[in-house]
Amino acid sequence: MPSEEQIPELEREVEQETRWLTPTEMRTWMAFWGAVYVTNAALDRDLRTQNGLSHSDYQILAMLSNAPEHRLRMSELANRVFRSRSRLTYEVIQLERAGLVRREDCLTDKRGAVAILTQQGLQKLHTAAPGHLASIRRIFFDQLTDEQVQGLGDALWAIVAGQGKAAGLECMIEQELTRRQDEKE
Repeated sequence: MPSEEQIPELEREVEQETRWLTPTEMRTWMAFWGAVYVTNAALDRDLRTQNGLSHSDYQILAMLSNAPEHRLRMSELANRVFRSRSRLTYEVIQLERAGLVRREDCLTDKRGAVAILTQQGLQKLHTAAPGHLASIRRIFFDQLTDEQVQGLGDALWAIVAGQGKAAGLECMIEQELTRRQDEKE
């Protein structure tokens, strides 16, 4: 029988008495779950209707557009779009077939691959961006007050940070803000 130290943390949590969600926690969790679903579904519907892209496709193109030389190792791209490597590979193959992305072997690691945004992909992203941003505002932000946006942002950031993903998001935000500033100049 394994010692107490060998039992993973999650297993120890399960062995303890179940802590059911309070009514407030249940309402919050279900609202979060529902909001994620309806937001993603609505954004996906709008992007498909207006540009023939899925929301997932758009996220991949956007992350590549913000990367230096519009290229990222597949493993880094998977981290940035919160996908498994196998799921991302499938999605990138589809984008590659559409001419929006291409893949190359990684020069520094023969086991790795690099995804590169093509000129056609960049054009597709630039075409889709205004409508996508309008959808984000209509579906998400127009429902909230400025105070709610601030509070929700703080709460969601705490969750992301608790899972060790805040640094990666900070980097992506900084890259996007820098890119936008460079475009203005």
